Amino acid sequence: MSVVYIYGLIDPRNNQIFYVGFTQNIKKRFDIHLNIDGNRREKNLYKDNVIRKILNSGLKPKIIILDSCEKNFNIDYNKYEHEILEIYYIKKYNDSGIKLTNLTTGGDGGCTYQQKVFQYSEDGIFLNEYESVNECADIYNVNPDIISKVIDQRGKKSYRATYLFSSKEKANSFEFKKTIKIIPISQYTLNGEFVAEYKNQAEAFNMIQISQSSISNCVNDKSRQAGGYMWYNSNSIPMNIQKTSKYFNTKKPIIQYNLNGNIISEFKSISEASKILNIKTNLIVTNLKKITKTCKGFIFTYKN
Repeated sequence: MSVVYIYGLIDPRNNQIFYVGFTQNIKKRFDIHLNIDGNRREKNLYKDNVIRKILNSGLKPKIIILDSCEKNFNIDYNKYEHEILEIYYIKKYNDSGIKLTNLTTGGDGGCTYQQKVFQYSEDGIFLNEYESVNECADIYNVNPDIISKVIDQRGKKSYRATYLFSSKEKANSFEFKKTIKIIPISQYTLNGEFVAEYKNQAEAFNMIQISQSSISNCVNDKSRQAGGYMWYNSNSIPMNIQKTSKYFNTKKPIIQYNLNGNIISEFKSISEASKILNIKTNLIVTNLKKITKTCKGFIFTYKN
């Protein structure tokens, strides 16, 4: 288990604590606090002004460890133990008459894996709601830390060409920088077989997790394919979709299993399975890509 420290910043001019926080790396965190004019400066001007005055007086703030705990999630409080401790110490000092520079009452310094996640496309279209960071991470088969760093732009700005937020209110106040023309699009195999039609690129991403920018490049003839498919504006599909030797032989046989792992049937292609089983192609594709665990009560894999 990793240890998290609850710390306090002390003003050497009066030896009083003026800020409480938590960290796993005391030295690194202290350096960030002192970086009041750098690119990594924080957005607490109240705290920064105190630090600036201390530095201008020829002194330097001090940092002390107030408490520590392991990084465990407390289900009863729906917070991590270190967040609960931070709230406790901020209240303790405020109640004693010490005026801290913390902008909140604490417990909001990080993203908990149990909080909801709201996913939006690059152009601000709502895509999905997840009950927790863990659920979102499970669907994408990635470490929850990767998801948590993207939420509300805490670390990375976006994930797989989408934005993640902790609430719809934060999404409403966010300025989406990319605007992708919303048009109905059609998906074809590289052999020229029709797969599905989507209302827009955002819906295509939501269903089969192929980035909107890649689809957009294909629709606009900047690339031949995106995610192993050809994409067209549904309003201007070519009369004869050209097949090339590079992409011609792309049909892959797939196997259908029951939930116990027993083979039920084998199909020459995704399209054949879709027609025979009356299951939408995109649902089979998402299962083949391991985005979903099952598909209509079955499991599909490529034969090879």
